[in-house]
Amino acid sequence: METTKTCVKLFWVVILAIALSNYNVMAVPVMKPAISGHCIAKCSATYHTYECYHDCREERFRDGDCDPKTQMCCCVGTQNYKPLG
Repeated sequence: METTKTCVKLFWVVILAIALSNYNVMAVPVMKPAISGHCIAKCSATYHTYECYHDCREERFRDGDCDPKTQMCCCVGTQNYKPLG
């Protein structure tokens, strides 16, 4: 009988803790927003994220990716970017 009372009390403590917890959790967007930067090429099946990133780095930008809206390779970050090291 004592074990049952302990289990019931524990159950209610857990329920109370859940009820009082903060549900205002910030969600991270799943999709990246459209990139608005210096666009240098059209993305295709053979020219996509890796090639775009490589070409943007060659142009001395910090990053680059294919914009899903325009299907263009757009570079972001400062031109003449020099990584540390």
